[in-house]
Amino acid sequence: MKLHNRGRALLVSLGVVLGAAPVVAAAELLLNEVLYDPAGADAGGEFVELFNPGPGEVALDGVRLEFANGAVGPDWTVRWSGDAAATLAPGAFFLIVDSGWPDPTVGDAVVRLELQNGPDALRLVRGETVLDRLGYGSLEDAALFEGAPHPGAASGRSLGRRPDGGDTGRNDVDWVELPEPNPGAPNFRRYEARLESCVYDPPSLSCSGAAVALVARLRNAGLAALPAGRVVLADQDGEVAAAWLDELPPGQARDLLWEFTAAVRGLRELSVVLPETADGVLSLTAGAYQVGPGEVLLSEVLGAPDAGSCEWFEIGPTQRGAVDLAGWTVADADGPPRALPSRTLAPGERLVLAADAGRFEDWWERQLAAGARFPCDPGPVDAFVAELEAAWPSLNNAPPAGRDYADRLELRDPRGVIVDHVVIGAQGLEVPAGRSLERAEVEPLGDPGRNWGVATAPTGSTPGCPNSLSGEGAPEREGLDLAPNPWTGGLDGMLAMVLNFRLAQGERGWDARVFDLWGRARRDLGGDELGPGPRRIHWDGFDDGGVPCGDGAYVVLLRRFDPSGRLLARQRALAVLRRAEEW
Repeated sequence: MKLHNRGRALLVSLGVVLGAAPVVAAAELLLNEVLYDPAGADAGGEFVELFNPGPGEVALDGVRLEFANGAVGPDWTVRWSGDAAATLAPGAFFLIVDSGWPDPTVGDAVVRLELQNGPDALRLVRGETVLDRLGYGSLEDAALFEGAPHPGAASGRSLGRRPDGGDTGRNDVDWVELPEPNPGAPNFRRYEARLESCVYDPPSLSCSGAAVALVARLRNAGLAALPAGRVVLADQDGEVAAAWLDELPPGQARDLLWEFTAAVRGLRELSVVLPETADGVLSLTAGAYQVGPGEVLLSEVLGAPDAGSCEWFEIGPTQRGAVDLAGWTVADADGPPRALPSRTLAPGERLVLAADAGRFEDWWERQLAAGARFPCDPGPVDAFVAELEAAWPSLNNAPPAGRDYADRLELRDPRGVIVDHVVIGAQGLEVPAGRSLERAEVEPLGDPGRNWGVATAPTGSTPGCPNSLSGEGAPEREGLDLAPNPWTGGLDGMLAMVLNFRLAQGERGWDARVFDLWGRARRDLGGDELGPGPRRIHWDGFDDGGVPCGDGAYVVLLRRFDPSGRLLARQRALAVLRRAEEW
């Protein structure tokens, strides 16, 4: 039988390629690609590809594929023998696959290959004549390789000739590591390219209308130079931006930069379209980019916990329906993705992921025992706190050498797309000890880089509750608002009366105290010097000694200060407590 099911259609293009190669093998049959260490278990995934580089058909009768263990020496054992009636057409491939081969590409022969990961060797033999030989790994016996052995390939990558059928007589020169195995197909085409990296800055956007930069490394993986011209970055709606590419010789790489404004919300599927070649247009996938809020959001992160606590971050809320967190991951700037727990996040639900759930619970209980009043009651700790399924991504508190931020936390969907992120300790700012960084708005107006800030809550953080920076209930103007007022001591479901106000530009700090109507100070509500932004301060109706204040009216005095500490303004509001069932 004649084996030409793969290769006939490629004769013209391969003829051009091989004609351009500096050295073309005179051998009648060559080893062309080998995968000896598939990703995962080796059994079933190994293959050896043969290639006919000559102008005529080659009979496979009497041809043997043999293997030698490099640790033993040139002791060759047969792995495959050619069929007596088989021939291989010019420019065609013959694929020998391992038993249990899972790939959709059909093998021409199925055997037990039982290759090893090196140092080892393969050879093709007809009778007593060695047609070809490949040695990989640290080999010394010249009978196991041609010229010099190839160093070998990483797990999941194959070794392939460049170009297909090219043979200088040196394994270390003729063979290269292929990023993706190509069983039964050319290792290299005349025009071929790949994107080795795509880095978006910022990695995601919380709103549309902001600037994005994409730097991608383009490598010419073909055998001919890629022509100069415009390289278009496009999404599903058309062209987004363009960059210029000078002629790119084979094997070389170049960084390209696109800068654009992300005008459309949603998950944008991006591609890179190269200048047209003699064989047509090459289009490469540049991944996806999230503009605006996705299904799940990062809401709060504590990177510098007090003694006895631990690092944690909070995700949510989502308002688009329940989200199955299976396949979702989180990563910091220096580590691999870690899986989120397999659970369903309900609409509006907040989930705290802690480095140590037990230590977080201990911290939570100590806070409550000390009289801390969080802005809501999120329920039992085990209902809103969980741990990651893998090692915790320890967060840097100060920028390492060569970086202007301490760390970056990235939330990724099951496809690996970064759908949200937060930069920690950016632009030389220290991570505040014992205080969290909070998201101010789900979808901010203005610069999205200013959408995170230090929590202003007296508790230092708001795990499981609305963020103190979110401005929920805070007035748009710089007034002082109390809610609920009157407060019924928790009978209305509110654990505390909330003081809502906002510091304006030019205001750095504040403090607040509660007085009775005779002017006696009853409760110091604290203060901060965290600069402009909303505040949500809670008064639980207790005085400084922990004694409940009686029913009646109280005066809340708020003072505002400029950056130098100079008093700018005083504001007063009347707070009414009504603890009795009857007023």
